[in-house]
Amino acid sequence: MSIQFSVPKAKDGLTVKSIAGFKPRPDGGFYEVSDIGETKALHVRVSARAKVFYMNARWKKGATSATSRAIGEFSEIDRAGFVTLAQARDKAREWEALRRAGIDPAKQAAEEKEAQERAKAKAEADAVTAQAGVFSAVVEAYLADAEFRKQRRLTASEREIRTELLDPERNAWMSKLMPEVEDEDVFALVAAIRDRKRTYSSGREKLGAPYQAINVFDHVKRIYAWAMNPERRKKFGLRYNPIVHLQKKDFKLKKHPRQRVLTPDEIRAFWLATKELGYPYGPMYRLLLVTGQRLNEIAQASWPEFDLRESVLVVPSERFKSKAIHRVALSDLALEILATVPRFEKGSFLFSLKNGRIPARAFGTTKKKLDELMLVELKKIAAERGDPEPASLTPFVNHDLRRSVRTQLAALKVPSLVAEMVIGHDVKGLERVYNQYEFEKEKREALQLWADRLRLIVDPPAAPNVVPMRRAS
Repeated sequence: MSIQFSVPKAKDGLTVKSIAGFKPRPDGGFYEVSDIGETKALHVRVSARAKVFYMNARWKKGATSATSRAIGEFSEIDRAGFVTLAQARDKAREWEALRRAGIDPAKQAAEEKEAQERAKAKAEADAVTAQAGVFSAVVEAYLADAEFRKQRRLTASEREIRTELLDPERNAWMSKLMPEVEDEDVFALVAAIRDRKRTYSSGREKLGAPYQAINVFDHVKRIYAWAMNPERRKKFGLRYNPIVHLQKKDFKLKKHPRQRVLTPDEIRAFWLATKELGYPYGPMYRLLLVTGQRLNEIAQASWPEFDLRESVLVVPSERFKSKAIHRVALSDLALEILATVPRFEKGSFLFSLKNGRIPARAFGTTKKKLDELMLVELKKIAAERGDPEPASLTPFVNHDLRRSVRTQLAALKVPSLVAEMVIGHDVKGLERVYNQYEFEKEKREALQLWADRLRLIVDPPAAPNVVPMRRAS
């Protein structure tokens, strides 16, 4: 006697609830239920063992029949090794776009796998070389180390190391064995960076790069300290650290704290220039000025980090300098900026050129454009007053925006402790140990004061149109 079984239908399309409710066939076989609309090629195959998403299509041009390709096993929630309905639909749309472009997703996946295998083979070869103790190979192993990859300045640090230490034109001893590198080698490299002459695209020349020299020296010290770990040093042939005695003072290097603060006219020019920049960099720069936070704390922000009902941005510990969760109160001006920022279906980053999937980068190019636009606005401001037009903009870096905000908070009589906490500076000493109050209310009031002050700077009230008259005699 055969068992009667009716295959379920999805007239309104697949849903998480309907898929979870699909029962296996009593006879141990399987059945398929298709989606509708733009993802009608997507179907779920239900068997006694699992519910698996497939996509059915003619993958190759000229194919006479369709073939099903697995996407992944269904899960009601997002978890490793499984696929939710939303993820399956996204994958089906992605594969359909590739198919229409004449690209076989299976072939593309095979090529990506092959590229990954080549990268793995190269990493293994590099590791073998690193074990022989060649400086450049050891540096590659250092760059691949999990602890190095966790650092907040990862991108900048890796760029500095590759530029200064892994370029044979700049580092003549990069192919030496680690024990053979001498303090004289490191001294010559760092001193050359310290005295380097640099010419900017504007034609301005700069003699010496002391900050870069300090950074590179610190990198070399950290690389050797990492290599001297008891588990590694024998592999690299190291018995002792050949540069352990070198110090910054040997190079006559000392970092001088920056003191650049934007003037009210420059702040106004900055605000007007950011409007010309447009999305994503315009609102990103404005939010930096309104909140006083660090560049990556804003540039890499994603929507899940914002609680708009509470008007707060919660910066996660992995993106905050002191590795702690940092709460940033959002003033009404910050909320106005956020209201202009688009939301994307496929990604959650606020400021992105890739539909929210990857945060925007290339800040050097953008900063140069911002400077050009600011100079134009400064000339307009000078012309309005009848003042001489500036020939150039005094150089400033993105981090100087934080100092400008901190200075404005001081001018607004915000207590120093609150102002420091607003911009995310650690509380020091016994205050940090014994005072666990978070100053949420005070930080919010401080940023609102700054927002009100900023509005007056960027949109100053018109001067009264009153002409004083002489008293009649």
